[in-house]
Amino acid sequence: MTASHQSTSTDGSESCKTMSGGEGVRFNKFNVALGAIKARVFYSLDNRIDNRKCVTLYAKDFGHTLRKILGDAYENKTDLQSDYFDQGKAVLFESHPLYAAARARAETR
Repeated sequence: MTASHQSTSTDGSESCKTMSGGEGVRFNKFNVALGAIKARVFYSLDNRIDNRKCVTLYAKDFGHTLRKILGDAYENKTDLQSDYFDQGKAVLFESHPLYAAARARAETR
């Protein structure tokens, strides 16, 4: 895991930037961004049956943009023939380095 820190920009977006100076992930009201890559999402908090704290980001668009931004946290277990309304999701648990920034954004809806 890379070391990171969280900050809030003037437009209110929460971001988590790596200490190595790489471009950071920004959690905005309607999207998650990494540099010029943006994935439209909506947020859900603590929606698991096992009551584990988490932030779930549901992709609003088809494609793998959210996967490009969040990597292994992204999953798409849909059936292309019947689940045309579900585009995939990313679940961030407390141990994930981007959890705090995602939760802060989700709570400000």
